[in-house]
Amino acid sequence: MPAPALPTMPGREVAGVVDLLGTDVDLLGTDVDPVWLGRRAVAHLGLVSGGYAEQATASVDKLFPLLDHVGFADAVAAVGTGRTALGVLALEPPRAGDRVLVLSAAGGLGWLLVQGAAWHGARVVAAARGAERTAQLAALEPELVVDYGSGDWVERVR
Repeated sequence: MPAPALPTMPGREVAGVVDLLGTDVDLLGTDVDPVWLGRRAVAHLGLVSGGYAEQATASVDKLFPLLDHVGFADAVAAVGTGRTALGVLALEPPRAGDRVLVLSAAGGLGWLLVQGAAWHGARVVAAARGAERTAQLAALEPELVVDYGSGDWVERVR
């Protein structure tokens, strides 16, 4: 991936309400279906930056409709980090009874990997640094939560 031209606006995932329609060049210049107007949606912009801007444009073939109960922040996490987590789990799918250690489990990718490995039936150890983060991880109900800031975490995992 080439370095961005500066100045740049980072971010490759967006979520919001579609407030303007146009012609979609990626779809052979056809007009975008008016059903999208006013609809809540999420998109991954690919290699294009600009997701942190107040407004963004996306090709209609990149849009996914959002149900009302899904928040924009959750949708952005799912379309970006969620795709990465699914890719990791597809590359090396855990099986029932496998032991899986997830480091940095309190981060976005770790949070999803803990849930995904558990869903596959693996015995999950969620590791993070600090009492606040490890307390949050307990809500995911892994087999074990460890604080790798403590001196005994390796022994606890063993």
